[in-house]
Amino acid sequence: MQAVVAAIRTSARAQLRTADVHGVAALDRLFDVYFGGVRDHDANARAMYVILVEGLTATPGLRPAVAETNALTRASIAEAVRAAAAADGPAIDAEAAAVLIEGILRGVALQYLAAPDAVDLDGAVTLAKRLVRTLLLTELPTG
Repeated sequence: MQAVVAAIRTSARAQLRTADVHGVAALDRLFDVYFGGVRDHDANARAMYVILVEGLTATPGLRPAVAETNALTRASIAEAVRAAAAADGPAIDAEAAAVLIEGILRGVALQYLAAPDAVDLDGAVTLAKRLVRTLLLTELPTG
């Protein structure tokens, strides 16, 4: 199963690197590619969700692979957030933003996979992109 996780990660990275986009556009691409796989019932996307759920429930031996996948995902998102913030807006805690963005990705996808007819995936993706833009382009008060 860990080899499956590694193969899925490699495939996902390759998909995201096919476009030469930067700044907020790179985060838009992340949402498009991620949710495109979910919408299209991509085998890798579905397998990853089975592994995520199994690693947290019935197969705790998968938990380290799930934790590593989440950490790598957040690191990649944080890198994109830092680049987008540097190009487009005020300084931001990239790691905290990555936790939030990963939560949006995983949470929306899980809801869609459980009940596709009950989730407006296009609407959720559009709103997620707006939220990220607001996060990156708005100077928020500290504290």
